[in-house]
Amino acid sequence: MADFMLCTNCQDDSQMQLPMNAPDGGVIHTCLGDHRGTGPWVFTVHPAVEPTRTVRRSPARVESSGVTADLLEPLTACFEAGGPWLEFGVVEARLRERAPEVFARHVAEAGHTMFGPASNTASGRVAMALSTLRARGAVAGFVGKSTGSPWRGRTISHWCLEGSTPRTEVLSWVQDRAQRGLSAGWTDEDRAGLTAAGTPVGV
Repeated sequence: MADFMLCTNCQDDSQMQLPMNAPDGGVIHTCLGDHRGTGPWVFTVHPAVEPTRTVRRSPARVESSGVTADLLEPLTACFEAGGPWLEFGVVEARLRERAPEVFARHVAEAGHTMFGPASNTASGRVAMALSTLRARGAVAGFVGKSTGSPWRGRTISHWCLEGSTPRTEVLSWVQDRAQRGLSAGWTDEDRAGLTAAGTPVGV
């Protein structure tokens, strides 16, 4: 039987879902409890952060603050009915194609691992938005093998519209990059047109 973290909102573990790894090194937890009518509660815990100082956000609060509200609709558009599970990096690449201005703004505000090691990145925001969609039943997710750089050798989240899709049907980061004629690692082409930590790169 799996041990679940207590929800930071209701202090119960009976409605906690399996945690998901965030690309920035954190762990995303989702509680499907009612929380006095506010619905599911999503929060991220980073290894360097004490449990009493966890970052807590509910879907309602995240949306009202505007942090990830603009990610929800374009993320939903990244999936196709009957399509395979997508490794997190593939979802993020599709998000960049479908909503380039939105993606660029989040990278400018929060940074991205393509510019070097970091925590609390734009990828973390994308993962949080995906967890919000999962809590609403709009997408399904599971934790599987990572092929993407810099997460290779670790586990990472995979996403799909239908949770019943066999987990053998996966479009990995490496496969997606090969189909696009790109290397598996970050390139100057990936960084082109983006700004992180106030520094324009490849404009």
